Amino acid sequence: MSGCPRRQNKENPSMKKFILLFCFATLVDGGDILRQRCALVYDFHSWRGKSEVYIRTLESWQLPCINVNTNGIDVYVKSDFVREENIMRYLFFDESKQDVILRIDVNICKDILAAHDAIIDDFSNMASTRRFKKITDMGIGDHLFYSSFGNGCDSCVFARNNLKVSIYSRCRSSALDIARQIDADVLNASKRETRFEESRKTREKKRNKK
Repeated sequence: MSGCPRRQNKENPSMKKFILLFCFATLVDGGDILRQRCALVYDFHSWRGKSEVYIRTLESWQLPCINVNTNGIDVYVKSDFVREENIMRYLFFDESKQDVILRIDVNICKDILAAHDAIIDDFSNMASTRRFKKITDMGIGDHLFYSSFGNGCDSCVFARNNLKVSIYSRCRSSALDIARQIDADVLNASKRETRFEESRKTREKKRNKK
């Protein structure tokens, strides 16, 4: 029986490399486009970089003792540093069900602009398309965004000084109640840093006058 010879499929290294580069570029461009869309939706450039005046940023910060209404549920807290995201994550577990009822992510950014950028990064990386509402009348953070998911679940993201904090709550305490407590501590820490820096400058001036 006669037949046509089988065609040999030889891979072209150059073509293969081109396809890989094209796919990578598409993914990167897609991420950039999504971030740009989020920036437009949240009117990012109108508030980026706007904040209270802080003489110094915070180099370190730890979650203080916060009042969380767990409705009598026994809770234990696990903290972990997520290195790839540069985030300190605090998980509050229901001991009986091993469910997470509260998650707090704290990102200590290099400066105020980076903290604001991190908010948009959060929104552009979310699987859900739910939009967060910008809250301006609660005095929490320099910028605050909030969303309610129903069934007692809600979430918020805020920036204060160079910190970006994300909160997801499934307990009796709303994300905003918890954000208010955390923000008060971050603000006090920022004020202490400001007083320290002002005191340092005063001492330096006195030394220079001698």
